[in-house]
Amino acid sequence: MKCFNHDGVDAVAICKNCNKALCHTCAVDVGNGVACAGDCEPEVRALNELIRRNRTAAQKTGYAYNRNAIICALIALVFGYLSFDAFQAGRTPLLVVTAGSTVIFAMAAFFNYSAAQKFLKGSG
Repeated sequence: MKCFNHDGVDAVAICKNCNKALCHTCAVDVGNGVACAGDCEPEVRALNELIRRNRTAAQKTGYAYNRNAIICALIALVFGYLSFDAFQAGRTPLLVVTAGSTVIFAMAAFFNYSAAQKFLKGSG
């Protein structure tokens, strides 16, 4: 493969932005990729920064899901206690509401925990 700008020179890399073949003269290493000297450098640097931010955001998202799972589990425990109390007192309408809330918050805790594991495995 030959350089896009110099027909007689062999290419050594491909630009991360425009996908043109580049020789040593035309290529600039910008860290996590190669760019066309002068033309595509800002775009490739911006793309590398975007990738770095996305990795950080994915990790923070996993921790946020974990935190939400813990909060939902604690709320489910509170509603579970209220359900038990309503059952002992024979208050059926309250029992239905509190038991339903227990199930909903327990499911929310489970799904938040599952989502957290997916994010944390992907970023690790």
